[in-house]
Amino acid sequence: MATTFETIGYNSDDGSIWGLTSSDPIAVYGKTPATRYGTALTPSTFTITTAITSNAAGFASAAALSTFVGQVSSILVVLERFGLTTST
Repeated sequence: MATTFETIGYNSDDGSIWGLTSSDPIAVYGKTPATRYGTALTPSTFTITTAITSNAAGFASAAALSTFVGQVSSILVVLERFGLTTST
């Protein structure tokens, strides 16, 4: 088991920054470095079927459920892009 580790920062009390601008590419776990995602994300292929109702899922409306699924899907796309998770 490893007993020493290399750090990215220099232990500043203020923390560290990875990428100074949105055009500086970063990645982890050997993934190809990517730049920051803009505001228009491309969600994955998750869809809501008509069999799922908003009330059954705990949402006020089908539109609210759809928005939530789109937001979570976008988060998963970003995590995968930067190498923090893989699609299943």
